Amino acid sequence: MSAYTIMKCLRECTIDPATAAAVRASDPAQLATAHDMSLDEAQAMLEGRVDLLDAMGVHPFSLIQLSRVMGFSIDARWAELLGGKDAGEKTAGDPA
Repeated sequence: MSAYTIMKCLRECTIDPATAAAVRASDPAQLATAHDMSLDEAQAMLEGRVDLLDAMGVHPFSLIQLSRVMGFSIDARWAELLGGKDAGEKTAGDPA
């Protein structure tokens, strides 16, 4: 898996609204093929799984880009995925 590939895709999405729209409309297999990433990476992107992407090594700034591209609140998503814990309370040892 390549965090670089995910971050590159997200950068392209922030620069080009048409790319962002295509990413949002794609299914995981299409996204994986079009942007040379694994199916797991594509699935995590499309589902907004910032916890998994963080664990894959995606930079926190890119996770903010993901929230803007996919249209969700990064703070709310972290709270949801961390069971109500503040994203600032997440530590490197947390499994999520």
